[in-house]
Amino acid sequence: MKLSEKQQVFTRQVAQLILWIEQQGWACTLGECYRTIEQQRRYVEQGKSQTMRSKHLERLAVDLNLFLDGKYQHGVEAYRPLGEYWKQLDSANRWGGDWSTLRDAVHFERVE
Repeated sequence: MKLSEKQQVFTRQVAQLILWIEQQGWACTLGECYRTIEQQRRYVEQGKSQTMRSKHLERLAVDLNLFLDGKYQHGVEAYRPLGEYWKQLDSANRWGGDWSTLRDAVHFERVE
């Protein structure tokens, strides 16, 4: 599958995730989706990321900001239902809250 095809599948699935979030009565906003090499390098230098192989570089990752009752949520447990839904959409989907070395619950990506 070409990168553009992967991006199209990813975009449709992010839309599905956002609609599902709204169906739960919750709200979300978009965080970061695309990063340049320079941005990623700065994040690694600042300790905000641990890799130069981020899926954000390929437009195959998005960070979502979750709001419950108008309050921004942080932490793995608040995002767990989103992560579980995201993973069941496709076996190529990964959720940042599952990573043992870095808890990045806001992060949703596609890998292959």
